[in-house]
Amino acid sequence: NAVESMANVTTLCFDKTGTLTRNKLSVTQIIPVSTLSEGEITERLRLYTGNLSNLNRTAAAVARYLNGSENDALALPAVTKTREVPFTSARKWGAIVLPEETLIMGAPERVLCEEDRVAHDQASKLAAQGLRVLALARSKTPMQDGKLDPARDSLALIILSDEVRDDIQETLKSFQDQDVALKVISGDNLETVREIAQSAGMRITYAYTGDQLEKMDEAALEQAVTQGNLFARIEPETKRKLIAALKRQGEYVAMV
Repeated sequence: NAVESMANVTTLCFDKTGTLTRNKLSVTQIIPVSTLSEGEITERLRLYTGNLSNLNRTAAAVARYLNGSENDALALPAVTKTREVPFTSARKWGAIVLPEETLIMGAPERVLCEEDRVAHDQASKLAAQGLRVLALARSKTPMQDGKLDPARDSLALIILSDEVRDDIQETLKSFQDQDVALKVISGDNLETVREIAQSAGMRITYAYTGDQLEKMDEAALEQAVTQGNLFARIEPETKRKLIAALKRQGEYVAMV
């Protein structure tokens, strides 16, 4: 049944990380965007990764960069957390609440202060180069009702790279030759995903963010899902809406 089903696929949806890329993240640079020294920022990143109950791939890459190995990050941190808010694909940030400050790491557009336009612009330019960009910030008070303190301070941008798979262009072309429509659905930044997708040989027709899709009525969403082949900063519920819209149009959809 699985093979028969695969033979009927008309639209293939897939993520960026681990599909177009090797999913071998490595930190290439930490850029301070505050008055704190590089050493002070490094110490806070160690506090953040050292207090995490679980290291996902991104946090593990930061830990390797700071300590030389992920195991060193598991040593007892200098200051112990009072609370942890785990990173989720919906929030796109995680936080460690310490006795005197709260450290936040995640997507720049969610973590950086809105007023910090220089850091936002810098993050956008780096993302346009196909780099994955994280932001580190701190606040004096813990988050309330799941919302970050508006008075938080931007601390640094963390730059990660991920290699495009060697054979991905050949793989994607084989689907295109069989008239299978290809659509990238990713939680990452739009410009990062665009650059990686183009490096993988895709020609981007229309690109949309999750925020744009959520503001659309059903008719506009139906049109966007037909025209577009790149969707970024997508949350799980929006991904379900995209797949459902494709199926309503008669597409036989596969999701990697």
